[in-house]
Amino acid sequence: MARPAILGIVIIGIAGCGAEGSIGASPDEGGSDQEITVTTHFGDPLPGLTAAQLARFNAGKEEFGTAETPADGLGPVFNDVSCGACHSAPALGGGSSRLVTRFGTITNGVFDPLANLGGSLIQVSGIGEAGHCTFTGEVVRPQATIVAGRRTTPLFGLGLVDAVPDGELRYIENYEGQYWPNEAGHPSVVSNIAAGTSTLGHFGWKLQNPTLHQFSGDAYLNEMGITNPEFPNENCPQGNCDLLACNPVKTLQDDGTDVQKFVDFMQMLAPPPRGPTTTQTRRGHAFFIALGCSNCHWASLTTGASPIRALALSS
Repeated sequence: MARPAILGIVIIGIAGCGAEGSIGASPDEGGSDQEITVTTHFGDPLPGLTAAQLARFNAGKEEFGTAETPADGLGPVFNDVSCGACHSAPALGGGSSRLVTRFGTITNGVFDPLANLGGSLIQVSGIGEAGHCTFTGEVVRPQATIVAGRRTTPLFGLGLVDAVPDGELRYIENYEGQYWPNEAGHPSVVSNIAAGTSTLGHFGWKLQNPTLHQFSGDAYLNEMGITNPEFPNENCPQGNCDLLACNPVKTLQDDGTDVQKFVDFMQMLAPPPRGPTTTQTRRGHAFFIALGCSNCHWASLTTGASPIRALALSS
């Protein structure tokens, strides 16, 4: 059996052998007859979940859409009050047309996020008056020579991505290096906070997070300003750390409970439903392969072990 994997999170199809079963496709196979049965609606849970897992999914979904307040630790600067405020289209857990702003500059040939000025991520809102401070949204400072808007991406199927072993990504790296060395990709090696070591990145614009758990904690801090066990240090508004003396909640703002609920929701959120297969889509698929796009964008990949049978290679 082919052992496909990908070097990123842009996925044509993901194969998870659990309740429905799957066979991994090679880079030039369509995989349309081999994919797991997924869903008919955006935002559905994975098929094959147990009752307990479905309850966790629904509890996570509720928390994902719940608005935070300054009393919960929101802010002092933030981008919105809940995950669902940005990840909402076409269903909760999806994307949106909203952009987040990144900025920085190049110093001695290396990207400088201008952290002392609030970079690289802009938090557009503030909680207002708190103590003797007034917190407002951040702005891009004139020292920035690089400014980029990044669109909110959907989260459908990310549990399957999380379940892909590092070995699969190394396999495709070697495969591409052997057959297409001039265009072969390389995985990102990043700090895995929970493991206390370096593993391969799976999530984020720069694949900077190795797991859904770390991805969730990162977003909780940087998008809502809520500290948590893996990200315990508050962002300094516009780079001014003295303002944190006015932060209403100075202790750890989430003990990990909410982060785990976000993980439960995203981990068990099904991939998007596939559209109808037509003559036009078949021609597009053939053209996609003929151009060599499938050399990097593999048709499917195989997950590894997981305590959630719907995500696991075997049970």
